[in-house]
Amino acid sequence: MEEGNKNTALIKWEPATLVRVNKSLAITNKLLSLNKDPFLIPYRKGDKWGYCDRDKKIVIPCNYDWAFPFVKNLAIVKIEGKWGFINKIGKEIVQIIYANVSPFSEGLAAVRNLNNKWGFVDYSGKEIIPCIYTNPSHSDYYFSEGLVNVNINGKWGFIDKLGNEIIPCIYDFACSFSEGLVSVQFNNKFGFIDKTGKEVIPFIYERTLWRKTFSKGLAIVKYNSKYGFIDKIGKEIIPFIYEDTLWPRPFSEDLAVVKLNNKFGFIDKTGKEIIPFIYEDNPWQKSFSEGLVDVKFNGKCGFINKMGNKIIPFIYDEVDSFSEGFASVKRNNKCGYTDKTGKEIIPCIYDRAEPFSDGLARVMIIYGKLGYIDKNGIEYWED
Repeated sequence: MEEGNKNTALIKWEPATLVRVNKSLAITNKLLSLNKDPFLIPYRKGDKWGYCDRDKKIVIPCNYDWAFPFVKNLAIVKIEGKWGFINKIGKEIVQIIYANVSPFSEGLAAVRNLNNKWGFVDYSGKEIIPCIYTNPSHSDYYFSEGLVNVNINGKWGFIDKLGNEIIPCIYDFACSFSEGLVSVQFNNKFGFIDKTGKEVIPFIYERTLWRKTFSKGLAIVKYNSKYGFIDKIGKEIIPFIYEDTLWPRPFSEDLAVVKLNNKFGFIDKTGKEIIPFIYEDNPWQKSFSEGLVDVKFNGKCGFINKMGNKIIPFIYDEVDSFSEGFASVKRNNKCGYTDKTGKEIIPCIYDRAEPFSDGLARVMIIYGKLGYIDKNGIEYWED
C-alpha cells in the first residue's frame, strides 16, 4: 500500500501493532487447543470405570460401576445402582439418581425413577416430562418424528416433546412412527394410524415390526400366518407367501430378506427374487449393511454381496452385520472382527464382540468382564 493511502488501511503497518496482533493470535490458538473436544474412551480399571484418551491417560477417574461411550458430549454412567449422565469433564449433567436411563433421541432421554415410573429429561438434565409412565414391555422409549409411545395403566398412546397427549393411551401396544405412520395393536390385531390418531390401514394384521415399520414406503406385515409387504395405503405390494421368522426384517439397501420353504433368500421391492432361497434357517438372520449380508450355508456363516456372490467364506459359527467396515465373527467359541475382504483384523480371542460405533466396540474378555477396543485392537482396560 502506498504511503499516501496509509490512513485508509485496515491495519497500519507498525511493528508494535504486529507484535500485539501476533500475541493475540497465539493466545487465541492456545485457547482453541485447550477447548478442543477430546475423544474419550470408557476405561475399566478392575471393577471400576472412568474415561481415558487414546493414549490411555485417565481424564475422568475410574469411580463408576459402569460407563458407556460419549454421545454428543454426554455419557451414561452408573454408581451404586443408579444411572445418570456426565459431560467430558466429569460433571454430573443428568443427576445419577435414576433406576434406568435410555440414550437421547431427538433431544430428550427417557429416565425411570425409583418408583418404576418413566419420564424424560433434556440435555441440561431438566425433567421436561414428569415420571408418570409405565413400561410393561420393557422396550426403550425413543422419540421418533416428534412423538414417543408411552404407557399408562397398561395402554399405549403418544405424547409430544412437551408431554402433551397427542394420541390417547387406548392401544394394547404401540410401535414407533416412521414415514408418518405407526403400527398399533387393538383387540389383538395390528393396524396403522397417522399422527392425528386417524386409522389409515385397518386392524387386520397379526404382526408388524416394533420400530420403524415403514421403510421407503413399504412395511412387512403378517396376515393369515404369512408375511408380505404393503404400502402406506394398505395395498398389498408383495404377496403374503413368506414364512414366519423370529425377527422379520424391513427393506435395507433395497433388498429384503424373507423365508420360503424353510430357506432364506432376498427380494427387491417388486417381489422379484434377487438372491435365491438357498440359505439355512437362522433365527438371527440380518439385513444388508454396508453392501454385505451374513448368511448361513452348510451349517457355517459367511457374507455375500447384493449379487449373491460369496465375499467372505462360510467358516464361522456366528457373525454379525458390518458396522464401520468391521463385522464381529465367531469360531471355536471365540469372537473377533473381520474387514470386508475377509481379513481378520482383530483375532478371535474374546467371549463376545459387539458392533463398532464411533470407532469403539465393547468386548467380553471372560464372563462378566467387559471392556472397549478400538479398530487397531488396542484394549482400554486393566485388571
